[in-house]
Amino acid sequence: MVYEILRPIVRLALKIVFKKIDLIRKERIPGQGPVIFAANHPTAFIDHALLACFQSRNLQFLTRGDYYTNPVNTFLLGLGHIRPVYRIHESGFTMAKTNLKSFAGYFMPGKEKEALMVSVEGYTTHEKRLRPVRKGAARIAFETLEAGTAAEVHIVPVGLNYTYADRFRSQAMVVFDEPIRASDYMGLLHENKAKAVNALTEEIKKRLEANVIIIRKDREEVAEAFFTLYRSDHPRASRPVVTGFQEQLWAEKAIADGVNAMDDRTYEEWNELQKYYFSTLERAGLQDETLVRRNVKTFSNRLKLILGFLPATAGCLWSLPPFWLGKRMSAKMKRRSFVSSVRLGVSLGTLIGYSLIWGVIAWFLSGIWAAIWVPLLPAAAWFSIPYRELRESWRQDSRLNRLPLQEHAGLMISREQLLAGLKPLLPPESPRAAVRKL
Repeated sequence: MVYEILRPIVRLALKIVFKKIDLIRKERIPGQGPVIFAANHPTAFIDHALLACFQSRNLQFLTRGDYYTNPVNTFLLGLGHIRPVYRIHESGFTMAKTNLKSFAGYFMPGKEKEALMVSVEGYTTHEKRLRPVRKGAARIAFETLEAGTAAEVHIVPVGLNYTYADRFRSQAMVVFDEPIRASDYMGLLHENKAKAVNALTEEIKKRLEANVIIIRKDREEVAEAFFTLYRSDHPRASRPVVTGFQEQLWAEKAIADGVNAMDDRTYEEWNELQKYYFSTLERAGLQDETLVRRNVKTFSNRLKLILGFLPATAGCLWSLPPFWLGKRMSAKMKRRSFVSSVRLGVSLGTLIGYSLIWGVIAWFLSGIWAAIWVPLLPAAAWFSIPYRELRESWRQDSRLNRLPLQEHAGLMISREQLLAGLKPLLPPESPRAAVRKL
């Protein structure tokens, strides 16, 4: 019940947190039977929230078994469809042996519309790389088949990609691969279980490598610079937030693969150029997209800024306490990969309670009409987000207009030089892949 109530609320929150959520090839998710989503793990809880909210199945999650230390924790985690998995270094060997019983019980008869998400890397880290893939997904699938609770288990590899995993208003790109039938490995399983587990795990790894943006650690600077140029030259409409658009993901994956393949000398040349270009932009207080987007200083945008000032200010001030608390709590996280998830969770949870308190106070002080007006405050808080983005774009254009012509021309020349390195990396088959000429 709690899961069903929270699901639409979190879905709405994610549409605010992200500018774009691309769900690519979601139709590949099987309609019937047990499904395991074998996903990489770049963020802590947002990965799980995206899969729970934007596909139709009821999703179960796995978390560390040592969180189940008392009945209260067990009850609360159960409400959120969170199940324990015990690892030797956290819970000891005795508890780790209970995993086999748990694995066989994830998919019971009558739960054909349920799915299980397995974060196959085990741990979360904000990086555009794929860490070693663990064997949990394969073991769960085989234990389910051996227990006889299901005739088939489909494993759907899921690539989770973020433009900036730790930033508000970034983009999420989620791609679903073709389902892997666990029953296809039953022959090997009967011969040698260890080999079957390794073979299925290797197949999951291969599929994820094809769907995850992977950047070598020593190649991140140029890759991110090229990503920025590509996004500026391929702007996307603000609506809808949730789409099936896939061109951006494949373009950025091609860029990453191309940068990874560069020889050291070529990479250093592009790195020096991108450092010069972006440091010059920073000194001018400009963003790359400002140089190429259409002028936002239109009459309609001016009217939006004038008329929207009061509601945006009211919404911003009203929502300040819950968002301040979320920021404060997330700042205490030792692991950077938990920051964005904790900030979202604390801010959202506080905002819900905060809104209810305002409603109760309004009801008692002024009656039902005041309580009716209270929902307008969260709406104003939501409006303040695109309002601030429009205001920042307006400021960016003002700075660009004040920039001396010679400096502007120098920036454009540097940008054209960088584009010369970007263009050969883009997928040639895409009709929109060619970078716009300046």
